[in-house]
Amino acid sequence: MTVIRLLVALVRTLILFVYFLWEIVLANLKVAVCVLSPIRNLKPGFVAIPLEAQTDTEITILANMITLTPGTLSVEISDDRKILFIHTLFAEEPEELVEGIKRSFERRLLKITRGLLFGKREAGSGKRRSGE
Repeated sequence: MTVIRLLVALVRTLILFVYFLWEIVLANLKVAVCVLSPIRNLKPGFVAIPLEAQTDTEITILANMITLTPGTLSVEISDDRKILFIHTLFAEEPEELVEGIKRSFERRLLKITRGLLFGKREAGSGKRRSGE
C-alpha cells in the first residue's frame, strides 16, 4: 500500500508540475499582450484568498506558485493563517481568480501533501467514508 501511495503522489506531483508550467506560459502570454498592447487593460488590485492549506509547507508552496506566476504576487498571510493576500494585475473578477487558484493550484497541492488517495478512514474503524 505504501508503494501505491508513493506512486500516486509522484504522478500527482508530475501532473501539478506540468499544469503549473502551462499556467506560467499562459500568464506570460497574458502579461505580454497587455504590456505590448497600446491600450492598457490592467486592473491591479489586492485579493484575499481563503486557505485550506494549513501547514507551513502547504502555505509556502502555494504562495511561491502564485508569486512565480506572472501577473500575481503573494503579499501577506493573515495572522490566523487562513487568508493569503495577493496582488494581481488583473483583479477585474476577484471571485473568479480566487476560485481558479483554489481549484487549480491549492486543490492539486493538497492532494499531494495530504496523501488523499482514497476516502478518509473513519476513526476507530476500517471503513472508509465516501465522498471525501
